[in-house]
Amino acid sequence: MKQKPELLSPAGSFDSALYAFKNGADAVYLGLKEFSARSSAENFSFGELSRLKRFAQDNGKKIYVTINTVITEPEIKNLIEAAAVLDFMETDGIIIQDIGVLLLLKELFPEIPLHASTQMGVHTAEGISFLKKEGINRTILSRELSIEEIKNLKETQKDMELEVFIHGALCYSFSGLCFASGVLLKRSANRGDCAGICRTWFNQEGRKGFFFSMKDLASYNHIEELKEAGISSFKIEGRMKSPQYAGTSADLYRNLIDGRTRPEQWDKLSVPLRTTFSRPYTDSWISGNFKSMITCHNYPSHTGIQAGIVSSSDSSSFTMKLRTDVSVRDGLMILLPNTPPKAVKFGVKKMYTIEGRAVTGGKPGKTVKIAAPEKAPVSAPVYKISSHKLNWPGINKNAYPLWQKAIDITVTVTSSDITVSASSGGNECLFSKDVPVEKAREQRDFKKILLDLFKSSGTSAFTCGKIILINRTGHNDNSLFIPPKELKSTRRAFFDKLDTLCAPGSTAFQQKESRNTILTGNEQSRGIPREKLVPRGNNNIPFVLFESGFSLDTLPVIDGKRYVPLMPVLFNSRNYFRKLISMIESDRGTPSVLGLNNATHLEWVTPLAEYENVSFFVDYGLYTANSYAYRFFIERIPKLAFCYFWIEGSWEEYLSLLQSIGNTGVPLFFIGKSFSPHLFLSRGCYTNNLNGGTCPASCSRNFTYSLTQGSRKYKVVVKDCMTWLFNRA
Repeated sequence: MKQKPELLSPAGSFDSALYAFKNGADAVYLGLKEFSARSSAENFSFGELSRLKRFAQDNGKKIYVTINTVITEPEIKNLIEAAAVLDFMETDGIIIQDIGVLLLLKELFPEIPLHASTQMGVHTAEGISFLKKEGINRTILSRELSIEEIKNLKETQKDMELEVFIHGALCYSFSGLCFASGVLLKRSANRGDCAGICRTWFNQEGRKGFFFSMKDLASYNHIEELKEAGISSFKIEGRMKSPQYAGTSADLYRNLIDGRTRPEQWDKLSVPLRTTFSRPYTDSWISGNFKSMITCHNYPSHTGIQAGIVSSSDSSSFTMKLRTDVSVRDGLMILLPNTPPKAVKFGVKKMYTIEGRAVTGGKPGKTVKIAAPEKAPVSAPVYKISSHKLNWPGINKNAYPLWQKAIDITVTVTSSDITVSASSGGNECLFSKDVPVEKAREQRDFKKILLDLFKSSGTSAFTCGKIILINRTGHNDNSLFIPPKELKSTRRAFFDKLDTLCAPGSTAFQQKESRNTILTGNEQSRGIPREKLVPRGNNNIPFVLFESGFSLDTLPVIDGKRYVPLMPVLFNSRNYFRKLISMIESDRGTPSVLGLNNATHLEWVTPLAEYENVSFFVDYGLYTANSYAYRFFIERIPKLAFCYFWIEGSWEEYLSLLQSIGNTGVPLFFIGKSFSPHLFLSRGCYTNNLNGGTCPASCSRNFTYSLTQGSRKYKVVVKDCMTWLFNRA
């Protein structure tokens, strides 16, 4: 029998975490005030994390901390300090995106389990295999995969824990490869500051809509299949959402996983969750139905559940027949038929029966009149977007005790003194005190007395895990007596000294020092402009697709070398690899420089390096933003010609990194503004969704469209059912 999967819930705040735990979540994932891909969430201080850790430990739960952003060189010091505290706190796992963070944590804090974020874009067996070799404990798979694809990955990678999203928001672009927010607004999604460009309004030759706004994922029909596939963790998205969302989603999926409810009960049982937050749902990716309507063009945000349709209205109220419970203090929304639609949101302050009698609520089937802030169009749908019944009380986090690190304490007793010693993080603490030691008048378990005493460590960062008693008095252990006042004084002084030496935040807390040794030398040039490496006739797509009609002549040749930027998303990686090998072998006389853009490619490096005419460069799909990432690449990639600096990084950040790495013989090149990368890269077909989720007759699988958004101009390219969005001058 397969082990029951973990239910993993979002925790954007302390309240969200507690409500998720209390409603059935086995674990939560959360961000710190820094280094989180959801920087707009409330996130956690270390004090809050300590209190939550204590609750989780006492209740058999787990906490995973996200450091799932790209880290710049000036942030390395703060990252090490934060990681040292997480190491001290025995964190259950850290979720990472940056390959440099992987190297740093494995070198400095090797005991912390590491999870590869979905931001790493892992979607192939080769990518999982590479990360396993690098010490990753769990891979969070890309959300674009079907159950069949997930099953195949688990079959080939049995030893890797796999985590799969089962509910929540979806990104239009492949995770970790979206540059829209960073390029257009200087708010990098890879730095936790996504502006949600995909949720905004576009104009396509007079047709307007939220063309890239994805429906929300809901996998309630596929829970049993995913359990059977051997998935380790079922993940719910939503760190930006409310504590009520965290609690109601945990409760709903807990019951589905445990078999207490059935998928066909979803519509009825999910009302609280949908009222808290929901868009229209889809299971297109997970079901493998890739040619279906995955976007919602009319409205990009929370629509809750439909409460009814306006049957009549005046300037201050409207009438409708209820489809769900509605009460005073609930939140409603009416979408006015503007372009784009105008959302009128308001709380229900007054409600009347059709006869004019004031009521506090109504049941489905009842016709009611509700006061509104403006005139509602007849036939307009009305949505219930909040319920006063779900206004759960706030949680007093200070009422929850701080977590304390359990350590083994050695107590040595002689005829005239007591010595207490312990170690933590490589630091030793020893405290001795002269005390009167006598023979007890009656037998008592002195070791248990000590254990109970040192477990009561007050506000210290530490508590006693195990007592080791060394008795050098001549009396047996149960005949020892030290006055309680002396024992308590010893305990207090010992823990004060231990905190001074070993607790995070103390002046003597030993910060792990970076051992990132890179040769120094002269600054390097900006090198080969990335725009010169775009294959010809590829409609601006900056990677090699190996589609039908591919020719070596389409690839750029510079100084006698052919440059081959590899496609970062490969749902048939074996076929792509075969075509790559065929290309290399077809012209052994011309050196090929292969651009690496995904963990998949890093797994290919070893077999490809055997070809004499092959070398490599690190392309912009792999982020070289700090010295650890740079060192990772130069140590693991033979015949590495150069790396491109992180594409969303500034010139100042580039110079800072250059100063750190110096000259190793592997240049680091800056990608300037002359190169326009893709903004979105999606497995979804834009053409299919323009047609309501159906493919046009005699589909060519190749389309281009022009879009505008105010003064901005874009080009959409559809090739082989995948969609690319580019800036257009």
